[in-house]
Amino acid sequence: MSSTPPISHIYQQMYRLIISQLMYDGYIQLASTLRKTVNEGRCCGPSEKLFEIVKADIIAQEAFVRDDSEFRERNITCLNLATDADTTATSPELCLYETIFITAHKDVCRACAFNIEGTLIATGSADASIKIMDVERALNRDYSPFDTEPEFTGADTHPVIRTLYDHIDEVKCLAFHSNEYLLASGSKDCTVKFFDFSKASAKRACKTILEVAPVRTLAFHPLGEHVIVGTENPVLRII
Repeated sequence: MSSTPPISHIYQQMYRLIISQLMYDGYIQLASTLRKTVNEGRCCGPSEKLFEIVKADIIAQEAFVRDDSEFRERNITCLNLATDADTTATSPELCLYETIFITAHKDVCRACAFNIEGTLIATGSADASIKIMDVERALNRDYSPFDTEPEFTGADTHPVIRTLYDHIDEVKCLAFHSNEYLLASGSKDCTVKFFDFSKASAKRACKTILEVAPVRTLAFHPLGEHVIVGTENPVLRII
């Protein structure tokens, strides 16, 4: 993504547009005076580009006002996030946040979940893999934020404690059981899988439930007795 050019460069471009527009409109002397005043050494040929820019902006503003009026006529209330906040934000500025650790998924991460104690976090990816991390180990910063874990997975201090591979398509949702070493996952492959991660050797699901459509969301009952599953099918299921 390109960065914003320096303010001085923006001003320089603006003055060149003004000079070119003045010359296009026949105000040669005025254009020459402005060129000397702003020390514009490069040649500025006649152009109506500034006129076109202003015209496009006016059209856009009129369209915005027109759309806003239609909203008002329909009595639609909108929230202005810039001015309607009831309280002052107390969170640190975004630039003050620090990256602690990054898991080495091979594709985008589509799901994540903490266990009820907040000691573990699971991440699910479009690469069909699931990783379970120990939060305390990640906070210890024994590793670089950009560590890739494959060569360290067996280490006693590495944040990633389990890597699970049983899905064949994108993992869409995750949920920890409230009091057992059990992780539920839903996937685009139309399955809900349950992983018993109490054993370090666990890689595959201990139970799989087939759905009729890709799974979008799931959640355990607070006591862990049931799981509610939402898919792209309109029927909601309790397992």
